[in-house]
Amino acid sequence: MAALNGAGLQPYLPPTRTRNADRSYMRGTLSGMQVFAKIWDPLRIEREHNFLAALDHPGIVRCHGWQQLSDGRAALILQQCAGTAVENWDRPLTDAQLRLIELKLTSTVEYLYDHGCFHADLNESNVLITAELEPLLIDFEFAVRFTVRADFMHSADYSGEFGADFASLQPEPGMHEFPGGRPYTYGVQYVLGKLRAASEAAGTAQC
Repeated sequence: MAALNGAGLQPYLPPTRTRNADRSYMRGTLSGMQVFAKIWDPLRIEREHNFLAALDHPGIVRCHGWQQLSDGRAALILQQCAGTAVENWDRPLTDAQLRLIELKLTSTVEYLYDHGCFHADLNESNVLITAELEPLLIDFEFAVRFTVRADFMHSADYSGEFGADFASLQPEPGMHEFPGGRPYTYGVQYVLGKLRAASEAAGTAQC
């Protein structure tokens, strides 16, 4: 892959990332691919890259690699995703469409769970919905692996409940401590509730 330094990428601020002042973003074409780059601390970037590199699922953002930059930071090179974050959704959806999105997102989380992985930040900012209504899970900077399995239906990424898998998580030195004492209210059911509310609001606005 071509070096990111000097490449034709342009600064970009995703609508869902206005809160993240400690990192920056770029997007454009690199080695003939449309990419999105997250620029941040090298330790965190390498960790997120290594996590994503071991995963291969159509419902998970694809990682193309990472690079050290001349300013001491590093860039995570990701597939540029054409989708709308659930928190910005503004179209009405039928019950059948919502159910299909739920099934596909659940399948993605089941894939993670089968691989001993916990996304740990599955919320309305980190699920994109494409024009074809395909959910795409992004942002794995909190993701961790667990060693103790619990019933999937009671796993935190699905229901937001605290199971044995959640209790087994051990944050790595220098990384975000998670859950850090705060309740984990996110998960597939949380995201679907947000999407359903946005769909209903959009339908009301069209009346």
